[in-house]
Amino acid sequence: MFEHKTHNGFLLCLFALVMLVMSGVGIRALMDICVKRDALEQNLLGRQQKIMDLQKVICSLEITQAGADFRAQIEQDKLNALETQKYVLLASLRNLRSGEIDATTELESVEKEFSTYQVTTRKLIWSKSVGYNLGALTIGYGTTYEGARISEISEHGVKIVHDSGTSFIRSNDMPASLQEKFQLVIATDS
Repeated sequence: MFEHKTHNGFLLCLFALVMLVMSGVGIRALMDICVKRDALEQNLLGRQQKIMDLQKVICSLEITQAGADFRAQIEQDKLNALETQKYVLLASLRNLRSGEIDATTELESVEKEFSTYQVTTRKLIWSKSVGYNLGALTIGYGTTYEGARISEISEHGVKIVHDSGTSFIRSNDMPASLQEKFQLVIATDS
């Protein structure tokens, strides 16, 4: 049907065409492989970067954990020291409480003696103050009494005789210096 020369040329052309198609397919396959290889390399690089980032995080967490463990040990040591101190203080407190009853009894006795002393001293001062010349006496709210002399003192106040007559002045209305001098107001602990 074909001549041998035509047949050879046709086969050669067909072979060349097949080769060309196969070359094209091969080049395309090779390009696809290169693209896939590049994508895989990029993916691999991304994953390697993620691994490095995770290793940094792990290292940081390990350092943080080591620091936390160290701080926890320090806090535990402090807690142990405080516990020891607590037991020492509790023992001291027990010793103080055992002596507290004796001290309270002695304090009550001293307070009673002092109260008795205060009352006796005040009465003595008051009795010796009758007739004391105060001169011009100005009291808390501004009133002045000329020629004032003490005629009587009590826990409620001072009765005075002055140029215009007699007056009763409450202890708190007397000048502070006279309150102290005549023991008119007993100081209290605040």
